Amino acid sequence: MRTLVVFIALAAGTMGWSAQNVRFLRGDVNADGTVDVSDEVRLLVSLFRGGPALACPDAADANDDGAVDVADVIYALNYLFVGGKALPPPFPAPGCDPTPDGLDCSNYRANEPCDAPSDMVFGHEHTNHTALPAEWIQTAKTNFRVYYGHTSHGSQIMTGLGMIRDNLFDYNNGTGTLNIRETVGHDLGNPDTTNWAANTRAQLDRRDNDRNVVMWSWCGQLSVLAPEVVQRDYLDNMNRLEADYPGVRFVYMTGHLDGTGVAGRLNQNNELIRSFCRAGGKTLFDFADIESYDPNGNYYLDLGADDNCDYRDPADGKKHNWAADWCAANPGGCLDCGYCAHSHCLNCQLKGKVFWWMMARMAGWQP
Repeated sequence: MRTLVVFIALAAGTMGWSAQNVRFLRGDVNADGTVDVSDEVRLLVSLFRGGPALACPDAADANDDGAVDVADVIYALNYLFVGGKALPPPFPAPGCDPTPDGLDCSNYRANEPCDAPSDMVFGHEHTNHTALPAEWIQTAKTNFRVYYGHTSHGSQIMTGLGMIRDNLFDYNNGTGTLNIRETVGHDLGNPDTTNWAANTRAQLDRRDNDRNVVMWSWCGQLSVLAPEVVQRDYLDNMNRLEADYPGVRFVYMTGHLDGTGVAGRLNQNNELIRSFCRAGGKTLFDFADIESYDPNGNYYLDLGADDNCDYRDPADGKKHNWAADWCAANPGGCLDCGYCAHSHCLNCQLKGKVFWWMMARMAGWQP
């Protein structure tokens, strides 16, 4: 196989197309739902033997450099057979291309457009909590009783809720407020990747159980877990819990940023979770997406943003903090929290706002 890779590298060929916006699996050239050597054979035929045009060239761009050429074949074969780097997202599950380029994906399997609404996925676009109708916040407070398992990073949501607390957005304050029971010290990867599911069943099976919303957060485990473990131990377990407890709402969550950017293992796992939730109509609190944008909508994941809101500015090569910069430019827009675990208070504030938006939608509000 190494000989094959060297041989292929002696050839050259490039294709280019105009862009569209369709969900696909990177590396799946023949659109059969998997990535294997048959995809590279299909690409070589197109590049050098005059084969049929590719319906989704964006999927063929295995190294995500914006071009389809023999380098993509080498990249994919190295991943498949010699332990090379994993393909950039969307991989290992179908999704939207996080790095816009000039490649087209006019036809891939179900042809699901990326601009289709992600109805129950909540992230940086859902921070205007004061626009939420009061009656739906009241409905959420009346109907929901939350069971939330987290460690330090997950506490950011609770800190944010405290920052924006008022008579309407109130919790754990008696009748008429949202009740949130925290399980502190365990999360989706601590002490292992399945203990959270056993704890959830133990809670829901109690004769006196009154919890009907379940949330668990990640700490840093998504930065190192293999995607197949995330699928097996997290997504599959959540799916089984939903089937076994149909009267309970389960909230999925992505993991906090770690500075590894778009191509890092963390983002690959986050994309796997997002794709699973969108495909299945799940409710997702997109923890990482909130950390990827400032309140003006400027994007920082591709600049190596981390959980502290630090990023590397390509203009000067120096480290900056988008939260601190935004607060300095918008006096009065940032509330003091005293302490936001691992991060800036603005990050916690935004997560508290997104949480209430999610509660209103889960209660039945249609914006």
